[in-house]
Formats: sequence, C-alpha cells, structure tokens
Amino acid sequence: MGSKGQPISGVKDGLNGAWAPIMDSPNGWVSIGHKNTCMKYNDMNPHPPHWGLSGQDNEEITQHILCCEEPPNSGPDLSDEMGFVAELTNLEELVIDTMHPIWFQRKHGYHGTTHEVAEEFCRTVAGLHLCPVEAYCPNGPRDSKQLFLQKDAFEGIQWAPISNYNNEDIGMGNNWILVGTQNKDPRSTCSQYEMLNDGDTPPWMADGSSVELKEHVLCCMPQDDLKHEDTITRSMNPIWMDHSYGWRGGSHSDAVKFCSGLGGKKLCPYAAYCPHGPGKNPLGGHASDFNLEGEQWAPMFGEENSWVMIGRKYGNVATTCLTHKQLEGMPPDWGLTSDNAGAKLHVMCCSI
Repeated sequence: MGSKGQPISGVKDGLNGAWAPIMDSPNGWVSIGHKNTCMKYNDMNPHPPHWGLSGQDNEEITQHILCCEEPPNSGPDLSDEMGFVAELTNLEELVIDTMHPIWFQRKHGYHGTTHEVAEEFCRTVAGLHLCPVEAYCPNGPRDSKQLFLQKDAFEGIQWAPISNYNNEDIGMGNNWILVGTQNKDPRSTCSQYEMLNDGDTPPWMADGSSVELKEHVLCCMPQDDLKHEDTITRSMNPIWMDHSYGWRGGSHSDAVKFCSGLGGKKLCPYAAYCPHGPGKNPLGGHASDFNLEGEQWAPMFGEENSWVMIGRKYGNVATTCLTHKQLEGMPPDWGLTSDNAGAKLHVMCCSI
C-alpha cells in the first residue's frame, strides 16, 4: 500500500467496502476502499472474515488483488518468533501427528477477548479448533519449557483458552490455562485458572476484558479432519525422509531416484502430502515441526519439477500446502538442481 491512509496508485474510485488479500497473516485482508483505507481487517474485527476462507458472498468486495515481485532473500527472520527446537520430544511428535497445533498471537489477528471469540478465531484463521491441555503442555510437569515446541513460559501472567477437543458434544466450556507464570513461579505454568484460584472463574470471562493477559492461543486441526489421514496412510504407506536417511535436498529427479532406492517406492502425490488441502498442515509422521523451519518445499509425484510447500512462507499458515505454481506462478529453477538445498530438507516416499 501507499502512505498511511492512501491506497496505492491505480486503485479506482468507488471501492468503499472493498478488501484485498495480504501476505502478512493467514486469511489477512486490507481495506482498499475510501472507508478505513489501508486498515487491516484483523485490526478492526475480533477474528478474520468467514468469507476469506469460504469465498462465499464476497464477490462484490474482493475484486482486486495486488501482486508484487519478490526481491531475493527478502524473507523475514522468524527465529525470534518461532524459536528453535533441535529435537522434538516423543510426546510433542505425538501431538503433531494427532492434533497439528499452531501458535497464534496478536500479529496474526488474535485479540484475546472471550473464549467464544477464541473459538471463532481458530475457525476463521485456518479452519482449526481450540487445542486441549495435552497440546499446550505435552512436556509437563517440569521446571521449564513445558509448552508445546519446548517454549519457555510467556512473560508474566498469560492465559490461553482450552477445549474439550475429543468430546465436542459436551461443549467447549470456558476453561483457561496459564501459559505464563504466576508470581514468577515456573511450577504454575500449565495450571488451569480454577486450580490457582480456589475454583473461581475468571472475572474477565464474560466481558472479554483484560486482553493484555490473553495474547496467545494454540489452534489444532479438528479430529474429524484427521480421520482422513488414516485412509491415506493405509493406502499409500507414506514415509517422511530427511538428511538422517540420506536425503540431501537435491533436484526433483534426485528425489525420484532416492525413493526408488527404498524398495521401489515413488514420490508421494499431493493428496498424500496434503490430505487436508491448502492452508492446513501436511500429513504427520515426521520428527520435526515444519512450521519452525520457515519456507520448506517437498518434491511431488506427477509432473517433473513439481513441488509443494510443507512449511510456511513469511510465517503465514495460508501458504502451507500450496504448490510452487500456485504460490509463485511457475516451477522453480532450483527444482532441477541441487541449489537451495536448505529449503528442501524433507521428502515423502509412497508405495503407489
């Protein structure tokens, strides 16, 4: 966009109420009309728009898009945001395989008001579901790094909403878990609100106040969606491979030969890599969280030099499980060579 309050030149008049997609956040949009020009949808509303994911009833307000040429090596440094995990614990691997959790915060449009709004945020940011305690705290109890991805507790008192997850008929409830610390006591992390407050409920439960105490949320894939993975696993017997098995991030043809060397396996097709489609995490069964690795591409069965994003570009979950053609408009030059090996750390081989 142009300077604050001014849309970029070339946008026509008469666009009041018009929105354009942006790369800054999943299901992110910016106003390009005369009302609230250049304001992000997430800054003006409690959660991203339903129509941003469904594409329904938004034809009149999403008729414009601005495409940019990306400078080389222009990606942001995501290390401070996501941290670094040398090796996942066994319990974290299980959580990734069975729940596919993703952390969100203010920059992604999460405002931390009520439990109900948090539920809606997970649904509208990527078709997800609030996570249960087991996803937030797979590593507890311990003195540090109890949180998913061995995160340190967030600074000060920070509460996050949790779900029943495996029994939705009971309802979501209104439970909150401490992802920070109370009185600087690391043993308080991962305790539920009622446990630390003699059974009382939060005073900000109904009105959504005290948003400064609720800046983080963990969203998981709905259990019904994950059932589809069992079908893929049984029919194609996919297996993730990385450098520990000899994969060095070579070309597409190198990947074909690599899988063939594993008893005649083939590269997996898109349906195996991404059984849930664009914007959702890829199939489980891997020993690392691809979301922490930034931009990661994997070679697919089918056309020569076809690749799929299994990580996230710019930290945006909406880019996950898009093909290179969908995201960049053409196959990659590095797909035919051993160049850019750091962005090709994983390959999945199938029995087709």
